[in-house]
Amino acid sequence: MLSLSARGAYISTTMNLLPQAQVRLLIILPEISQQFETDAVVNWENRGPERKGGFPVGYGFRFTDMPSEAAEAIRDILQSAVHPHREDTSATIPPHWDRT
Repeated sequence: MLSLSARGAYISTTMNLLPQAQVRLLIILPEISQQFETDAVVNWENRGPERKGGFPVGYGFRFTDMPSEAAEAIRDILQSAVHPHREDTSATIPPHWDRT
């Protein structure tokens, strides 16, 4: 996994998936020693010589049933990475690739 937000993830893989394919993902958050499963759909494909964002071959997934506690944990982790000394973690970091 190369990119993660509370709404989706980018995963590098050579697997062939169809557009809008539905998958079940296991997300592991080692920063807080937690893991969770969520359903997701292929939101965009990154293949060919002109790949987006400098990412390797893979897919952008949009989560479809992210547990709210998992989404909050992801937001907290990302916020603390951007602002490590900030106490307020209510802001979110929008995924730069989200096309929903």
